Amino acid sequence: MKSYFFIPANKKQFLGKTDTINATEIVIDLEDAIFNSDVKVAVDNIISLSINPDSWIRISYVNSRSQTQFEYLDRLIKKGFKKYIVPKISNMEEFNDVLAYFSSENRNLDEFQFIVLVENPEAVLNLSAIIKVDQVEGIGIGSHDYCDIIGMEHSLENLYWVRMQLLNVAKAMGKKVIDIASMNIENKNEFVQECKDGLKKGFDGKFIIHPWQLDIFNSIKQFSKAEVEFAKLVKSYIDKIGGKNKFTITKINGKVVEKPHLKRFNEILRSTGHETF
Repeated sequence: MKSYFFIPANKKQFLGKTDTINATEIVIDLEDAIFNSDVKVAVDNIISLSINPDSWIRISYVNSRSQTQFEYLDRLIKKGFKKYIVPKISNMEEFNDVLAYFSSENRNLDEFQFIVLVENPEAVLNLSAIIKVDQVEGIGIGSHDYCDIIGMEHSLENLYWVRMQLLNVAKAMGKKVIDIASMNIENKNEFVQECKDGLKKGFDGKFIIHPWQLDIFNSIKQFSKAEVEFAKLVKSYIDKIGGKNKFTITKINGKVVEKPHLKRFNEILRSTGHETF
């Protein structure tokens, strides 16, 4: 599971440390994290520093139905930033406004990648259409805005339905799905439980908002020793029979292993630094 670490674009002292942050993906935030700061000043901060253009940019989106709302992104696109997280989308009409901007000025839309944040019930209803867009790499859950709109307490129990809904739609479409960001920056046990819950359910990543959380996330072993050892046994068996193309179904150490299971075993091996099959 990847870590997507948010850095507020109005905090120049933090932006200058992006190369030292041990996260899988860096997200430069131009939306919620900068509060009421001037977006243009925040963009100035990004431009003035040597930030890897492979970082994600969470755009500031006000849904004004005007292309001028995105003009502040021109400089970032020219700087080479191609990956954008799009918040506050409710339907395809709104998302098409975003896509129209990125394909304007003779730009090639296929050069860009997007993660769409699902932050309201309408977006859930329209999820299948939104996620079909080729340039959408994945979806994320903006759980706090979602809970505010619903009027419910933010908890794993209350968010179970929407998390599973997004997870299943994303997997069905072959897209990535990133789990919720947590405002919990003090209770270690609770945060560990949240991370492990996302791992067990099959999320591809998790949004991280604080260095304390990132340290904890990186310390969690995604797979137990027993899982790794069993995956190694599966690989040994596959090597013995001459490759996974010859695999059908077998029993290893009393456990039935079928072909659909092989993807997970390969992921366990890959993630733990072992040779895959």
